[in-house]
Amino acid sequence: MVKVTGTASDPDTAPRHHCEQSDLLHQSWTYGIAEELAAKTRWADSGGVALMPKGGQRKRRRSPLAWWINRRFRHFDRPTTMTWEKAEKTLGYLTAALGAWHPDTVNARRTMQTWLMNDGDAVGAVRMAQEEVAARTAEYGPDHTDTLAARQSLAWRRHVVGEMDGAIAEARLLVEDLTRSHGHDHQETHVARRILADHLSQSGDGPEAIRRLTALYAESKSFGPARHQATRSVRIALISALERNGDYEEAVSLLDEEIAVERGTIYGIDENLDDNVMKDLQRWRARLGHDHRMTRQRPDRTPPADAAAAYVQALRERLAADRCKVTEDDWGGHPVLVGCRSDRKARWLGTKVEIFVFAVAVAEVDTASITEFTGWAMDRAKRLRSGLPGFRNAATVLPALVGASVQPAAAKWAATDARLLGATLISRPITVETPAAGAARITMYRGGTMWGGAFTRHILRKASLYFP
Repeated sequence: MVKVTGTASDPDTAPRHHCEQSDLLHQSWTYGIAEELAAKTRWADSGGVALMPKGGQRKRRRSPLAWWINRRFRHFDRPTTMTWEKAEKTLGYLTAALGAWHPDTVNARRTMQTWLMNDGDAVGAVRMAQEEVAARTAEYGPDHTDTLAARQSLAWRRHVVGEMDGAIAEARLLVEDLTRSHGHDHQETHVARRILADHLSQSGDGPEAIRRLTALYAESKSFGPARHQATRSVRIALISALERNGDYEEAVSLLDEEIAVERGTIYGIDENLDDNVMKDLQRWRARLGHDHRMTRQRPDRTPPADAAAAYVQALRERLAADRCKVTEDDWGGHPVLVGCRSDRKARWLGTKVEIFVFAVAVAEVDTASITEFTGWAMDRAKRLRSGLPGFRNAATVLPALVGASVQPAAAKWAATDARLLGATLISRPITVETPAAGAARITMYRGGTMWGGAFTRHILRKASLYFP
């Protein structure tokens, strides 16, 4: 990885741009740009710096070459022509030419973290986020806005890769520091408090998450229109926490409020053309109402084994409600729930996308069992899929093991990466921990993939619908 070096506030100690002819020719051959020598020489002759409008600080001027190179980092997914070696060299050039804290350099480092996540290198992405936090803390101090934003990003990346304990610990410290530096009612503090509560909810601590979100929701509403969007975000998080905790009646009531707000929202002429937000809310409302009716007579306490079986049964009902074909199979003596659904949309250029869901309740989920079950599910999906593989036909498998306890190594394995069979069959293993009825902790890989990246948003939306 490229280390973050240099000082933003002192241009004399910031990384300098070398103007030797040999270095320029070497860079020209590296990037294959004939006019690089003239562009960089003009930049060096101008002094390479420009005065900022305020504060009297000096900022490096971006050359045409730096602007062109920075465009290589505008893609969400790493281009196939951009190898990791080339990406690190390009980032090193931007750091040397513009400085470590130029907006283009910072954006390039952030984009490389996203590329690492999308390529399945979650450990590398977390390590790079940690280096970013350490560098910002040393440069700007622990209470600077940029430092706090980097810490928020680090907590989120820990959460994505399944390091829930680390994500919660980082989020707690961030809330404390924001409360001390910005105040309890600051908008950034509210965002950090909401994210912390969401992490707690997904880790299985439903009551604590609901308590925090309820208090935050009341505070956000007290600001009125000034916090309208923030209040909606808190309300959505609270509904999700209530659903995970099994409090369907309260969740339905709040969801009705959100639907009423969405119905009164006025969008621009080119915004929300398909009314997707309202459609998603209405589907969520229908699912919550169904789950509420099915669990109205549920006992207060359910044994863990029964909780796993109840989750699989609720999954069957959600699959049927989404018009999936539901069948059963057998895996080593365990009954397996199988759901299948296919979609074909114009924005996919007519490609058919099939989703296969395999779910089974077990006593405990470990790495060996989730690995074996994933392989079995992918083999079964290969036999069940329709059409010619690769001919406008892609398939995704969601193999889920549901148990009263999930070993941390198994959850980390599921969250690390997607698995590929051939070039058109992708699996995203899922672990579901159900310590009690109504509480579930879902772990899966939510990043992009090299194959089927155009369907990632659709797959993740369906996964969130089936595994709330």
